[in-house]
Amino acid sequence: MSTGENNMNRIFIPLILAVCTILSGTASYSAEVKLNFTVTSGGGMGASTMYTSASGIGGNFYWESKQSSWPEYASPGAYDLSNIVDGNPGPNGYNYWLTAPAAYPTEYLKVVFPESIYLTKIRTYNIADMNYYYATNSKRWMESNLWISTDGVNFTNFGSIGVDANPDEPDFVDITINDSVRAIEYRSFVTNPAHYYGMGEVEFYTDDQPPAPAAIPEPASLALIALGIAGLLKRKPRG
Repeated sequence: MSTGENNMNRIFIPLILAVCTILSGTASYSAEVKLNFTVTSGGGMGASTMYTSASGIGGNFYWESKQSSWPEYASPGAYDLSNIVDGNPGPNGYNYWLTAPAAYPTEYLKVVFPESIYLTKIRTYNIADMNYYYATNSKRWMESNLWISTDGVNFTNFGSIGVDANPDEPDFVDITINDSVRAIEYRSFVTNPAHYYGMGEVEFYTDDQPPAPAAIPEPASLALIALGIAGLLKRKPRG
């Protein structure tokens, strides 16, 4: 390798590294953090709406179902909408959300966020009760699609939440998001038994240090890059 080529490499390689550093900025990541919800209003017997607060988030989340929860008759708090954010997946009991029966082809559960929140994933416990006597295979369960909106208006299907051939309790499905979210919707396509929409628990996970937006180089940095490139172009290797 000639002396001219060595000189070019000594200039060119550090310059490229500097450009990459300036353009990329810095981003740090930490472990996932689960949002802990507290019911502020609604979500009780026969309710179809609910407001909750969440740890570290200002304002309330608004939860809405097409159909109200099943009126409790088995035990206090049975089937309430609030059961899906109580931290208990509800295995083998009444600690889950269940709607009253209705002849709707599709049920939904919509959650509107108080602000755009960066989520890494959403975990859904889609099997509500393993010991329900009248349901096929003695289980209550649902299958649905999870739709995500970044602006609160337009929704995109992020994935399906199904069940295994021989599901165990508790059973959950994780769907990766890695985006800022303004609202979500669960849109069911199968329920067991028919026309009952049930869910054990919903968990939202975020990152307390979400990815920072792409850095925009300052004018001074751009000027240094330009000067470096200009100097490099003037230095021609000698044959």
